[in-house]
Amino acid sequence: MFRQLFGWTTLLGILLMASHSTGAAPAVALEDTPARQPTVQLPQNIDGHLIRQFKQGEHTINVDLGRQTLHLELPKEIDWRQKGEFRVGDLIRLKRNSALRKLTSVLAPVRAGQQLTVQRVHEDGKWIEASVIASGNLIRGWLLVDDIEFITSEFPLKPTLKQVSQDEFASAGTLAHKAKQFDDGLMATIQLAAQTGHGKFAGKAAMLERLALQLAVEESGQLFLAACSLGKIPAQIPATNKRAVDSLLADFLSDPVRSKPIGFYTWNQNLSSLFQQDRMLQSDLTQIPGTNALVITRLLQRDKSSRKAYQAYLTLQSQLTNPQVNPDLRPLLAALDAGQTPEIPAGTRFFPPSYSHETDLLKRMFPNGLIPPDFQLMDELVAQVKSGALELTPRPDSGWYDHQIWSLEPYVRPHQMPEGSRWSGNDEYHGHLTKLFKGVWALTRETHIKDLEILAPAAAPFDQPEPEPKIQIRIEPQLSAEPVATSYLRRALSYRFVRKALTEQFGDQSLRQLHRQTATGPVAQNLDDELRQMEALYHGAFVTVTRQLGIIEQNAENAGSGAGADADAQTFRTWAANPHRDPDLGTDIRMMVPVYYDLVQKKTKVWAFLGWTTQRVYVSFEQPPEISVRDKTGKPVDQQRLEISYSTNSYTIATPMFQELFVSKLLNRDEFRKHCDAYGSATAILKNLE
Repeated sequence: MFRQLFGWTTLLGILLMASHSTGAAPAVALEDTPARQPTVQLPQNIDGHLIRQFKQGEHTINVDLGRQTLHLELPKEIDWRQKGEFRVGDLIRLKRNSALRKLTSVLAPVRAGQQLTVQRVHEDGKWIEASVIASGNLIRGWLLVDDIEFITSEFPLKPTLKQVSQDEFASAGTLAHKAKQFDDGLMATIQLAAQTGHGKFAGKAAMLERLALQLAVEESGQLFLAACSLGKIPAQIPATNKRAVDSLLADFLSDPVRSKPIGFYTWNQNLSSLFQQDRMLQSDLTQIPGTNALVITRLLQRDKSSRKAYQAYLTLQSQLTNPQVNPDLRPLLAALDAGQTPEIPAGTRFFPPSYSHETDLLKRMFPNGLIPPDFQLMDELVAQVKSGALELTPRPDSGWYDHQIWSLEPYVRPHQMPEGSRWSGNDEYHGHLTKLFKGVWALTRETHIKDLEILAPAAAPFDQPEPEPKIQIRIEPQLSAEPVATSYLRRALSYRFVRKALTEQFGDQSLRQLHRQTATGPVAQNLDDELRQMEALYHGAFVTVTRQLGIIEQNAENAGSGAGADADAQTFRTWAANPHRDPDLGTDIRMMVPVYYDLVQKKTKVWAFLGWTTQRVYVSFEQPPEISVRDKTGKPVDQQRLEISYSTNSYTIATPMFQELFVSKLLNRDEFRKHCDAYGSATAILKNLE
């Protein structure tokens, strides 16, 4: 127990009062509809006991949560349908070659063995509606029931969480969906600001243009001329260098794993160009014919403004994502400053990619680079984190990506966390948490993909006087989020980390002048306020769930838990009571993100996020709380007069549908979402991928 308390004391000691919102502003950009106020009251610390208090008639009921433990259970789905019945969401297989039809017209052929999803059942029971992708278009039509056979039923997939349950409960998936939208917008905003310059941060574009112009007639300049061409930076390519630049561009663009913009980089042309520009600059300088890293370094040493911009961007990249995994030019600059002529290390890059746990694990497990085709990286990550073999705790030089991934550990090691002794779950619920670990890791990787390296009672006797009537009390568990409190705390800390890093790089007031990007344009609220409110949202989830589990936060006064914690908890609970008002929850986040490329198969291993499934989780008391009752005068009521019943509560949770697989064709978000819409169920989506 001491170890658990120490863990939270250490984390909470980092959370200072100044970082929390006052509760005056909402934690998110909300639609202009009245907010529902949460009806579930937060347990209060009364004389060292967390008490949930409510009125029943003239009596005051005190529920002491100090010894309470909860049990969470996901029921197994049982299909009671008779053979031959079909319903929406069923996975089906074509028994023979057939076609999608509309009236008498043939819309698209479908081959025997092809797997599709039932999207509608005709009232006559003889036809079902399904869809396919044909020539890049989504085609929807009807199939004869006689031509198909049932395979299995699957939970329907949801692309967004806009219509989540209104039971004042925010599942971990709902919070992750919100975080994904915010994180993408934050990264898009900062990437654009780093390109053009903002505050005290000099932009990359001006630096690259200067380097390209000064190296234009040198063979070493071809990389920068190519990068400028991709980044839409004006830099004239001399005739003497054009063939080399064109060849470099052709090689780059022919490799979609390197060059195809994915994730939020498809939102607009500026982001797409920036993606390709920086990916080009990840090229190995020692492998580009005629390119001399020492010539580039000497130019940087002479051009002070370019050197400052170069070093600042590498620092920003290491803080936003993680430290670089390959050599860059900074050690060469230091050697030149010392009057030495340095050796050029193999693999030197101008903008090296960043470290990640997943690619580091691949390198350690397969140092020869030969990865077995059936190897499942995510399953190995789960196993190693669960066993403790893979340590996710951020290192002193870790960037935001490591801090985000650290917040996922409680999903697969929930009972090693401080709150772990206060709840249990059945195998299905732990399976849900494992799916959260996989899905949220994949979503987080996509946010950082440009800069990353790619490789679940007795009756009274008759003769006695009539007893006083029993006071009947019904108690049910209360949770406002899933009980992985440490995950929420670590995510709050990650937002504090990145806000501090960005303030250092861009200046004290710079974040107040920036606005988070979305696919449809910037939001109204400034980035500094939004970062503080995301921290408050996650810290509020931590405070709320911790208290509902019956745990008093340690070191509260120094951690800003007093009035600041209550305000953060109110912010979170108001948000959880109004999910329909948050536009971010209505945004589609389905995607695939590359992990490594298999040279033998000539296929890309990807992590695919197919959408969300929702179901009810049932929460009961494993160890009930202690109950005391006082009458209207404040006098304790005799326990013999109490008739207490403990009931089960239930909440809607969102589970990500994740898959790791090889593909021949890497799809961006729009392409992948069209494919998902066409095929519907997870199995059909995967079976029909190239």
